[in-house]
Amino acid sequence: MKKMEKIDYNYLDLLGRIATHSEDEIFESILKKYHSLKADICESISNYFTRYPLWGELNPPKGIYETFRQRAHVLKTHLDDFLWLYVRLADACSKNVLFAILSNWVDMNSDLLDLYTERKYPCYFDLEIFPKRQDEVFVDIGAYYGKSTISFIDSYGTDYKRIYCYEITQDAFMVMQQNLQPYSNIELFHKGAGAEKGILFLLENEESISATRLTTSGNIAVEVVRIDEDISEPATFIKMDIEGMEQEALRGCEQQIRENHPRLAISTYHGHEDICAVPRLIDDIDASYKFYMRYNGYKGFNLVPTEFVLLAV
Repeated sequence: MKKMEKIDYNYLDLLGRIATHSEDEIFESILKKYHSLKADICESISNYFTRYPLWGELNPPKGIYETFRQRAHVLKTHLDDFLWLYVRLADACSKNVLFAILSNWVDMNSDLLDLYTERKYPCYFDLEIFPKRQDEVFVDIGAYYGKSTISFIDSYGTDYKRIYCYEITQDAFMVMQQNLQPYSNIELFHKGAGAEKGILFLLENEESISATRLTTSGNIAVEVVRIDEDISEPATFIKMDIEGMEQEALRGCEQQIRENHPRLAISTYHGHEDICAVPRLIDDIDASYKFYMRYNGYKGFNLVPTEFVLLAV
């Protein structure tokens, strides 16, 4: 209990610092903390944002610090949301994870990220929050090579009812077909998920196929569907990891969420706003959900907080 009280106090202190400073002052403070780090750490952080440009450009040699400006803006404009989310989180581990992420954003603190990294359960499938059930209908949005579906099966067994996998990248889809061939009752779709049915285009990432995103223009067209229209049976578990399209996809699942109350495992790290906007959106659809957060880290790289998920039940 003493540890929880300390985290409570520190979190409120962090929000208080944000509340009493302007957005420009917060940005300057973040920038100062960044430049106080060792040169190799600064370079590693800069290289990461160059490889995965989801959070704005960070190019110190050119004096570009858009990433930190975005952080400062979200911290200042969503202060009430960060307090709301902290109160809504259902356990101490979740509150600690949120505090660790914001501490990194504000103070470049990576020690707490390492301390609160989830090491017991695989990403998305915390068996204490999501215990095993019979006849699951699992929807894997952003299935990539099928790794998360295999992790689901490893965690819960083969007595599921059905699995639906959605993947936008043709190369990844073909690998997924091979990887999931040994399993039964799995339907694979080379489609994206969104708020409206239509056509979008791939924005490919040369560094990593897993970071490919959908955009409104391009050369490679991809069909986008509403999950509410594409899946006729009740979903019991929906997972999303789709490079910033999570809010749009959730809007296409409103009926499933409102009527069937599936478990939700949603990546919330692809945009600075997602960490609070995603739970707000789910709460607007169905206020009965309990929220948890887990931080899984990126291959031991805790200088930048990624791979954190909202678990809702």
